Amino acid sequence: MTTQGTDAPAKGEGTTPAIRFGTRARRRSLVTLLKEPGGLSIHQLAETFSVSPSTVRRDLRALEAGRQVLRVYGGAVGMAQTEVSWHDKEHAQARAKHSIALAAAQLVNDGDLVLLDAGTSTAAVAALLADNETLTLAAIGLSSLVAAADGKAELIVVGGRLRRPNAGVSGSFSEMMLDLIQPTKAFMGCDSFDIDRGLNCPDFDQATLKMRSMSRTSANWVLADYTKFRTPARFAYWASLGPTTGVITDDRTLKTNPEVVDRLRELGHEVIIAAPRGDPNHDEPAAAG
Repeated sequence: MTTQGTDAPAKGEGTTPAIRFGTRARRRSLVTLLKEPGGLSIHQLAETFSVSPSTVRRDLRALEAGRQVLRVYGGAVGMAQTEVSWHDKEHAQARAKHSIALAAAQLVNDGDLVLLDAGTSTAAVAALLADNETLTLAAIGLSSLVAAADGKAELIVVGGRLRRPNAGVSGSFSEMMLDLIQPTKAFMGCDSFDIDRGLNCPDFDQATLKMRSMSRTSANWVLADYTKFRTPARFAYWASLGPTTGVITDDRTLKTNPEVVDRLRELGHEVIIAAPRGDPNHDEPAAAG
């Protein structure tokens, strides 16, 4: 789909009203275009609408704030799109994930058996724990497996059917393997988080596996940066939180959704707010979501 740029003033109209109308029209077209599978890069969108990349970034920020699109590294996808690849998520909210991973790693003791869910936040934890040779890490997804593969920790690969594009595993074989281990701590990822319903999952098997995983230990932690509380649920399946499940999030949750933290604590869930840390030169990409 290609459309002409709409930033120029319409004939017979003042400059300001015409620009506003053009921006609205372009953003409506952006939402429609991003419903197509695969997503598009910033530069592809700029070429499509004959505008600058900075204009596209402003549009995407506004549309994400209105929960109409999900920004990923270098581009965006429509909220109605089924799933986003873990590679696309890898650089999104990088500082927040690093801070959350550091807080999570501090909860792990030497000798622990740590269960790591699929996802990029859990992969960040796996990378921090990988060189502790006293630990055993059980990876349920490819992202955590890759992050820990070259380390010194004992590594258990929970097998099963590989799901794409999130690179997690699921199915009866995965559940059978989980029944053979007793983790001391488990770290779970999520696409979006609802206080009452729990973790939104792309299919029934993933919801079942998350529930099974959290039933194996009394020390479960969900890793959720602030965007996970703002992202609308896109799937019909949910993994509910048990009473022993805590949440680790970044400090921006307190700024954008303070009521979430209060409500979780009222329900008895421990909440850890990770202090901002990270390489100041490692900025989050302008089109990250």
